[in-house]
Amino acid sequence: GQVNAVQFNGGRVNLQSITQTPQAMTFSGWFKKNGTNWGSIAFLGKRYGSTGWMLYRNSGDSVGYFRWYSFYVNTSNSTLSYRAWPGISGLESNRWYFITLSRSSLGNLTIYLDAKVIYQGNPPTDFKEWSDNAYGIAIGAERSGSSNWLCNEAVLDDIAIYGEVLTQGQIQQFY
Repeated sequence: GQVNAVQFNGGRVNLQSITQTPQAMTFSGWFKKNGTNWGSIAFLGKRYGSTGWMLYRNSGDSVGYFRWYSFYVNTSNSTLSYRAWPGISGLESNRWYFITLSRSSLGNLTIYLDAKVIYQGNPPTDFKEWSDNAYGIAIGAERSGSSNWLCNEAVLDDIAIYGEVLTQGQIQQFY
């Protein structure tokens, strides 16, 4: 049920104390879109300007789609490079999904939907490291303290952020 779930209607949860993103991390959480407004939505984010990352849906993307968008420091030490990774498609309103993303310190990304791998990818060839910024992480917005890219008409539950890459077996246990 949703007794302990967080209902989002333009609000967000700011984790301002998490200002440094682990180079290796896993994010997981339950997501349900309970409305028909599939505008610009940020599920999780730490993006500011040309730094950071977020799991989002752009208003121009297809309905029921989320993608991982991350800036990185390239081999020339520039943080102006970004990657809009392939994402999750076909999400429907009024259905719970368990979404998990794992990124390694080497820049590899794996996306799971209901504990099944739906995407695995390597970083761009000029990848050096993930970019970061001084902002905290936000659940339901692009970054801590931001009112941009709000996660409207959605319910989120059991959100977890780990400072390591979890195995598929661990993710299946949480699912």
